[in-house]
Amino acid sequence: MKIRFTISLLLTALALTGYAQCDNSYYPMEEDHYYEVEVYNKKDKLQVTQQYTIAAVEETENGYEATVNSKTLDKKGEIIGEGDFTVICEDGQLKMDMQRLLTSLAHLQEVQGMTIDIEGNHIIIPASLSVGEVLPESTTTITMGMQGTNVTMNTTTVTIRDRTVAAQEDVTTPAGTFPCYKITYVMNATMKTMGINRDMVYT
Repeated sequence: MKIRFTISLLLTALALTGYAQCDNSYYPMEEDHYYEVEVYNKKDKLQVTQQYTIAAVEETENGYEATVNSKTLDKKGEIIGEGDFTVICEDGQLKMDMQRLLTSLAHLQEVQGMTIDIEGNHIIIPASLSVGEVLPESTTTITMGMQGTNVTMNTTTVTIRDRTVAAQEDVTTPAGTFPCYKITYVMNATMKTMGINRDMVYT
């Protein structure tokens, strides 16, 4: 269940959409900016609400880096996940730091005598998109082990591939109507738990 929750957070994060070169970015680069994302099922019933606050913005050599505090609430409004992740804007690209995003779950494992190690690269979204454009793939590996030992309990590798800007369309929400880009992708998740392998594919 915890592994599925980790992947769920990753998927939700991928669904999300300044200063100077960051003016056209899909993440606000203003401190204390707050926004929400609501996720509905096929019957138009609210399933999850995600709340985001820009906790801090720092200037870097090539752009800006924003620390985002996130809270995930279930359909009853109860918090089921909380943590920080980083969004970087540099050289005309937005980069989501998946290691920082998933590291927010580390304390959940350590409380139960587990350790977690995360390696991977950024999810990249160019500041300017065009329909038909193919975006770079990303791979993240999460390794869970027992504290104080060299025993690996679980290794999960998530690869986001075939990322394509499929369409540009307007989306109407209670907050207004917004011009949006639709990005499709394939996610391969490979789990290795105590010698047992499991592969999953999502689109």
